[in-house]
Amino acid sequence: MHSSSLSSSSVEFHQHRIALGWYHGLMAGPHRGLYTWGNDNYGELGRGGSAECKTPQLIPELESEKIFDVAAGSYHSLAVIRGGVLAWGKNDFGQLGLRNNVDRNKPELIHGSTFIAVAAGYQHSMALTTGNKLYTWGSNSGGQLGFEDGVDRDRPQLVENMPSSIIAIEAGCNHCFAVTSRGELYSWGRNLFGQLGLRDIKSQHNLTVMPFRNSIRELKRKQGMDSLNTT
Repeated sequence: MHSSSLSSSSVEFHQHRIALGWYHGLMAGPHRGLYTWGNDNYGELGRGGSAECKTPQLIPELESEKIFDVAAGSYHSLAVIRGGVLAWGKNDFGQLGLRNNVDRNKPELIHGSTFIAVAAGYQHSMALTTGNKLYTWGSNSGGQLGFEDGVDRDRPQLVENMPSSIIAIEAGCNHCFAVTSRGELYSWGRNLFGQLGLRDIKSQHNLTVMPFRNSIRELKRKQGMDSLNTT
């Protein structure tokens, strides 16, 4: 899970040093810089070329940048730096958030971004702000952006009517998860195989609380009863 935050906060920040796409990888350097390797058909390695790379190589433009979080979609990449979020790679559904559908083979700053944590799915992206607000963009074919209209977005858009206490996010192929500071787990998006954990296979564009907290509570209650029965 990708967690907040860059600024001082009561929430512990777990930096993601590494992320894996379908055929490429990203790794933040021990102090600064970002290394990429693997397939580069759509510029997902961010070094301006299109040749695959079999060993981690530094992105020259990011050599002096402190990398706070990274995410990899199928063929696109995201990285959080002090100045915002950089995006590059395939952009056919606007998953780079750069206000068009043009692929990029070098990192480009998402306009106006103040994000501190990112996640990437197959053809969509999501991010948290310093105020724990959630933004999504890219493909919305399964409701994974949190909007019922099924319309793709080529720039970050705020997801309304959601908890203000989200502290961690993650993206699957066409579905998403968010964790609140209360330990609630929300899921939404495509659900053909029950991947939302909502006891059905109905896709959801609304953020829906997974029922596992109640299940854990019930399990603890039963364990307590079992303990009493064995004494």
